[in-house]
Amino acid sequence: MISEEEHTLEYYIVKKPKALNVEVCRDMQKELTAEGVGWEKHHFQIPGTYDNYSRQDGEELDVYSGVTSHNKYIMETIWEALRQYVHTKGGKVWGSWSGYTKVRYNKYEVGASMSEHCDHIHSIFPGEPRGVPILTVLGCISEGEGGGNLVLAGKKIRLEAGDLLLFPSGFMYPHYVTPVSAGTRITFVSWVY
Repeated sequence: MISEEEHTLEYYIVKKPKALNVEVCRDMQKELTAEGVGWEKHHFQIPGTYDNYSRQDGEELDVYSGVTSHNKYIMETIWEALRQYVHTKGGKVWGSWSGYTKVRYNKYEVGASMSEHCDHIHSIFPGEPRGVPILTVLGCISEGEGGGNLVLAGKKIRLEAGDLLLFPSGFMYPHYVTPVSAGTRITFVSWVY
């Protein structure tokens, strides 16, 4: 039988403070802000198509899907967080996942934000039929100096360097990031299927 607590949205949102080594986060911040990193403007997928568009005309974050020197460490940290999540939150009704995507890095300069959305993303997995993610894993490399707060399921969640956040990817977990007012916020995301 599912408990009352398990019937709340908050139950399935798990913040893991300092899951990543803060020194590694500092190294990654230097690596990701160095000259020549291939950042691109973030775009959303047009519903029902595989075409993209921007919701904010240049105020969206930048994204980078390349490999960094710490990717293996991040992927191993994500794997362990997923193992714990499934063990503690999966309960009797859900206990497995097939894999997770490589990380995508997100950079928010002053003024950048992310529009409200859910991670019901059809363009992640190639082939037909396409799948959608079931869990989102968000990691914070640098939190910036002001603004840049994640608002998830109507609640503000402040992430600091080294923190991981896991939550379901479906429509019941809409989220957005408020504009950064100072500094640079760098995060990464991986989606679980």
